Amino acid sequence: MIRQKPIAASLACLLIISVISANATDYNSIANPESVVISGNARFTILTESLIRMEYDEKREFEDRASFVFLHRRSRPVKFDVRKEEKWLIIETKYLLLKYLGKSGSFSANNLTIESKYFKTLDPAVPFKWHPGMENTGNLGGTVRTLDQASGSIPLEPGLISRDGWVLIEDSNSLLFDGTKQNWALPRDHEQIDWYFFGYGHNYKGALQDFTTVSGKIPLPPRWVFGAWWSRYWAYTDEELKELVAEYEEHDVPLDILVVDMDWHLDGWTGYTWNPDYFPDPDGFLDWCHDKGLHVTLNLHPHDGVKKHEAAFPEFARAMSIDPDTVDQIPFDVTDPLYMQNYFDILHHPMEKQGVDFWWIDWQQGEESKIPGLDPLFWLNHLHWRDMETNPARRNLRPIMFSRYGGLGSHRYQIGFSGDTHSIWESLEFQKYFTATAGNVCYPFWSHDIGGHFFGPVDPELYARWIQFAVFNPTLRTHATKNPAAERRIWAFDEEIFEVAREAFHLRYELLPYIYSTAAQCHFSSIPMCRPLYYEWPDENEAYNWPGEYIFGDQMLVAPVAVPRDPDSKLAMTQVWIPPGKWHHWFTGKMYEGPEVYTLLTPLDEIPIFVKAGGIIPTMPYRPQIGEEPISQIILNVFPGEDGSYELYEDDGVSNGYKQGEFTHTKISTTYDDNMQEVVLIIPLEAVPWIPDNRWFEVNLHNVLRPDSVCLNDRRRSFKYNHYAMTANIQCTSYGYLGHVGDTVSVKFYLQGGDQEILGDGIKGRSRAASSLITKYSTVRWFFYPLAYQPGVGHTDLRGTELIMLKEFKENYDMYVMGMIKYTENLEMKKQIFLRMFEVGFDDDVEWNQESNSLGFQSKVISLYPGKGMKGQAAYSLPTGWQVIKENISPELTETKPVMSLDLEAEPTGDLQTDVIKIDYVFKIDEMRDSVHVSKTIPLFPSINQWWIIGPFENSWDDMLDVVHPPEKSIGLKSEYTGKDSKQIKWQKVERDFDNLNDPLAEFEVDFQEIYGPEMYEAASYALAYIDSPDERDAVLSIGSDDGVVAWVNGTELHRNPVGRGYAPGQDKVSVHLKKGNNTLLLKINQGWGGWAFSCSIEDENGNSLTDVTVGLEP
Repeated sequence: MIRQKPIAASLACLLIISVISANATDYNSIANPESVVISGNARFTILTESLIRMEYDEKREFEDRASFVFLHRRSRPVKFDVRKEEKWLIIETKYLLLKYLGKSGSFSANNLTIESKYFKTLDPAVPFKWHPGMENTGNLGGTVRTLDQASGSIPLEPGLISRDGWVLIEDSNSLLFDGTKQNWALPRDHEQIDWYFFGYGHNYKGALQDFTTVSGKIPLPPRWVFGAWWSRYWAYTDEELKELVAEYEEHDVPLDILVVDMDWHLDGWTGYTWNPDYFPDPDGFLDWCHDKGLHVTLNLHPHDGVKKHEAAFPEFARAMSIDPDTVDQIPFDVTDPLYMQNYFDILHHPMEKQGVDFWWIDWQQGEESKIPGLDPLFWLNHLHWRDMETNPARRNLRPIMFSRYGGLGSHRYQIGFSGDTHSIWESLEFQKYFTATAGNVCYPFWSHDIGGHFFGPVDPELYARWIQFAVFNPTLRTHATKNPAAERRIWAFDEEIFEVAREAFHLRYELLPYIYSTAAQCHFSSIPMCRPLYYEWPDENEAYNWPGEYIFGDQMLVAPVAVPRDPDSKLAMTQVWIPPGKWHHWFTGKMYEGPEVYTLLTPLDEIPIFVKAGGIIPTMPYRPQIGEEPISQIILNVFPGEDGSYELYEDDGVSNGYKQGEFTHTKISTTYDDNMQEVVLIIPLEAVPWIPDNRWFEVNLHNVLRPDSVCLNDRRRSFKYNHYAMTANIQCTSYGYLGHVGDTVSVKFYLQGGDQEILGDGIKGRSRAASSLITKYSTVRWFFYPLAYQPGVGHTDLRGTELIMLKEFKENYDMYVMGMIKYTENLEMKKQIFLRMFEVGFDDDVEWNQESNSLGFQSKVISLYPGKGMKGQAAYSLPTGWQVIKENISPELTETKPVMSLDLEAEPTGDLQTDVIKIDYVFKIDEMRDSVHVSKTIPLFPSINQWWIIGPFENSWDDMLDVVHPPEKSIGLKSEYTGKDSKQIKWQKVERDFDNLNDPLAEFEVDFQEIYGPEMYEAASYALAYIDSPDERDAVLSIGSDDGVVAWVNGTELHRNPVGRGYAPGQDKVSVHLKKGNNTLLLKINQGWGGWAFSCSIEDENGNSLTDVTVGLEP
């Protein structure tokens, strides 16, 4: 046991302690004596100017061993002043002033304070004066262990940074590393206070750097981790996986990592033996994967130990000194050093030698172990990481693992598996905030189930948007549960979704140089890849109010879309806060200036990405695999208008050499002055193996008119201009790295001037839209608007005419749009062209006020690029039985006032029921002969709101929906039956509680666990309603259920879906033919584990509620 004595020790003693510590562990856990101040039973260690460790121990046995969170307390001495003022001990650093009343006992509000100094901030909470017990009200959150079962947002654990300017980390109960050769987990042997006080004002980045200084750096994953992952819970054979890889190649979709879920091993939760039915030749399969350039990870659930059917069982048992013939199972014990050594040597190393590149540690079995306070998840992560670091067979390869978050200190074990979420828009929306906020505990490499895990088919549009989000994420890993309908192969979706998703994959791969440089910053600067806005603008209040956007790296602002498109315009309306400065939209070229809030209308083939003026984004030509090959060509994408700089980070991508300085930084800068944008690149000073000798680069200057000239090292050179992308490009082929080590290369673009006046309103985006719409819908010829065509398509030799055409396009924009509409035959497409080209967006919102028993309805329409003389009008109609009590409307849109709105409050005059609010919009511009009509319907209480139900019946999960219970044979509402656990059950009514509404747009979700009781598993229930139709008609039942469902109408089975899934509205669409008059609807919903619920609505084929069809409880 290594402890520091509270009295002065001899230099020899200190040296001996340091040697023991260094030999026993990799950690420098004993602080520099010059940084330590002891006062009675209290010890204070000044770790940095903003970080102080505070200990109190009645036994005066202060702890010097590394804790699970804090490892490296020995840092360079910090300048600070120590003095006494009466009975008070005063410690003063550059930023903090600590006062402790000597001989006053344990820390309290009466004897300990810390005040801040010199923090420049506009926030009134900073500077601060802290004392023990003070609540940290401004904590900005951290992360959580897992998102398992999450449907949208969940609370996060506290993080390391706070608007209050300080955070206190309580380390008193953290386990210790015992300092032996094994460095095993050890609980503390007596009570003591062990606090770490971070006081940094709003220098949030500094707080993160301080944390990793004492807690360990964030490791840099191998470069191939940032490629695409295929993952699906499915019992694939090796041949099926080979076919899957071939499909990736056939459809030009990149792939680097193959995740094989738990069916790779023999049946059971835990397994270490390949299943020969699926993988008859695992060595051959892994060799094939590696020949294809793929890396492979296997899913692992270690909880059930080693069972007799495992091939390694006899050897493992004997290594544990157990006769293998006397037991059937060796229990898992993460606290036993012998078990864990054999776990690695016998179970894992042979498979790694076969070719398993890393492991997916899928621990889900709780937080307790035989060692009090030891979380098996954290310890598994630590031991796996240490094994990969020390295993000589890995030949200095970087450790990599895939596991859940185990608490503070887990940043040392990357990367994170966020768990099993639901495939809903709310999950995507939350993950934007969740990913960035995890940086607040230095956990920057989360990997999400893109598309969601549970349960059935994912909305195709949602899946495309989720993939776009993943482009600007630490990893891009698609995943789904074991459900045939849970498709994740992007080529299995319709052409639009496939093309959008593939473009996103390609963009991810092109961005690799930028992404990898951003990942390296996590190691060297402790700054995450996805960064909350307040890291950069801590004194801007708005920076804390936009959780759906984040900074990606140093140069990019990303606000991924997480709402569906409007069905008429095909545009998704969102808002974005643009931070201070000028920012270019990556796709449209529109210039935004902040700080300001803007409305965006985003088509499916665009992502709201913004690059600051003066920004430099290094990319590379697309290739279908990141792999381990060096990058031979770098493209510097420069966004004009301001000065800027960037450092491109590179290393070998696989080894630990980066920790010893084996990496290069290529410095790039750009300056803007009087219509000249210069880009300067300094080639690294030495030749290195990860930069090929034939490396060359090119420069793309974005969002500019054709330059007058371009000079390379002050010599005029030819260049290319892409009128479609509005970029000027010069290829610097004569400046490869061979022979030019240490050279400075300058590229100067002499611009025409007035570029932003012409391009800054997003004309590139409208040209892009015109190209897309003409290609899809119009019969117009190429010459109608040549700038809308990409190079290589149609007549594109436009040299010297782009500016003339741009000006003409802007001046006669309405005429061009009308021409597109004229040559489009489909009426719906005419409407879409109008709405898209004049950038018309719709936003509707409905709220229920429980106190006043009234409905609030707001509708907003905006045109971001109105046509000449544009006019729009809106009219609404409420359902029968409603009256308006407040009205604030602006029902007209004009060219000069391109916004119209409806703001109503209405109350019911009769019984509430399923109905709709109708809104009709009419648009016209001067050039138009006919108007454009858009109709919207907003459903109210859109479901069957009353049911007879009966249950629960006994129903095993294996039987799913196959067991026939009495209600399927005949319906007797007065009958009683024997249900689950031999209890008598009978029909009962459930109805929507209209007195306690919160969301009038929500389906009426019947939650069986609220009715029958919690933890009701392996059961089935029935629901009955009577539908009265005014005429004979076709309709659609829109059913959501957890788990499977059967539907009968008038005694005929129409639908059967034996599935395990979480509840979401409208998961199954069932066509039904209703007869005139009464129709009987019977549903059966089975239950496995977890939640148990359903809802059902009656719609037309377009998803609109059928308001003239009534539902009751009487036949």
